[in-house]
Amino acid sequence: MALFSKRLLSIDMGNHSVKIIEAQRKPDFRILKYGIYPAELFTKSSRKYRILKGLGYRTRDSIISFHHHSLLMRTLSLPISRDVSAHELIQEIIREYEIDFKEDFDFGYSLISTHIDFGYIRATTAALAKRINRMYIQKADDLGLRLKSIAVQVCSVQKIVDKYIKPPYILIDIGHSNTTIGVIGTVDIMAKVLDKGVIQIKNDYKDSKQFSKELITTCHNLLDAFYHIYPNEAVTQGIIYGGGSYFLNAKKSFCENKDVSINWHEPQEFRHFIENIPEDMDLNLFINCLGSILKSDVREGEM
Repeated sequence: MALFSKRLLSIDMGNHSVKIIEAQRKPDFRILKYGIYPAELFTKSSRKYRILKGLGYRTRDSIISFHHHSLLMRTLSLPISRDVSAHELIQEIIREYEIDFKEDFDFGYSLISTHIDFGYIRATTAALAKRINRMYIQKADDLGLRLKSIAVQVCSVQKIVDKYIKPPYILIDIGHSNTTIGVIGTVDIMAKVLDKGVIQIKNDYKDSKQFSKELITTCHNLLDAFYHIYPNEAVTQGIIYGGGSYFLNAKKSFCENKDVSINWHEPQEFRHFIENIPEDMDLNLFINCLGSILKSDVREGEM
C-alpha cells in the first residue's frame, strides 16, 4: 500500500469545534497552517467542498479523528491457527460485540507479532459503531477530502507522549460532549469513551461533581483491568488534555482521591520533543491533530 503524500491535513472533528493542521511531512516536518473553527461552519454551508479552500488549506489528502462513546478498544489473545486467519478470528469476536451491544461495528487492528507465546498472538483492536464511522466518512466526503485514514485518537497521542514518558501511563481527553480515557501499556492499549464532557461540567456544580466521580470510577475500572493482565506494572504517570480540562480541575479531583496516585502532566511539556511547532500552538487542544500526522508514517490500513 502506498505511503501518505508529502502534504497532509489532520482534522479533529469535534462536536463543538473543529481543529485542523496542514503539515508538510517531507523532506522535513513543518506545520504550514492550523486553526480552530466552530463546528457549525462545516454543517450550515451548502457548498461544503469550498470551505477548506476558503480557509486557506491547499491539500485534500487527510486524516480525520473524533470522539464517540461507541469506541471499543481491546487487546485480544488469538490462538495461532493454520486454518483460520487472525482477521477471521477478530471478525468473529466483533460479531459477538455486535450481538451484545445491538450495534454494527467497523473495526481495525494491529497484530503484536513480537508477543507470540503459548500458541497465541495478540492484536490491539479498535471498533466503532458503523453508523457513526460512516457518518464521519460522509462528512469528509462532503468537504471534498481524499480520506487516507481515520485515526484512533489515543493511539495518535501516544506517538507524542512516548517521546517524553515511558509506558505505562494514562490519558484523559475531556472534549465538549465526550471524554476518552486510555491506559497505554508497553504492549496493550485499553480505552473507554464516556458520553459526557464540557456540557456537563458547565451546567452546574452537581453535574460537575458527578462527572468527576464517573471519570475517577472509569479510570479505576481500566486500571484494574490493566493490572489484572500486568500485575507487575505500575501506572504512575498521566496526561489530562482537551478543551474540557480548562473547565474541570481533574488533577485536584484525582489528588483528593487517595486510591489513584498519578503524577499528572500537561501537553505543553512535550513541545520541546517535537521540531518546528509554532510557539502559539496550544497542544492541549491540538495534540490529537498533531499526533495523527506524526503517526501517519505508518502505512495505510494500520492503526
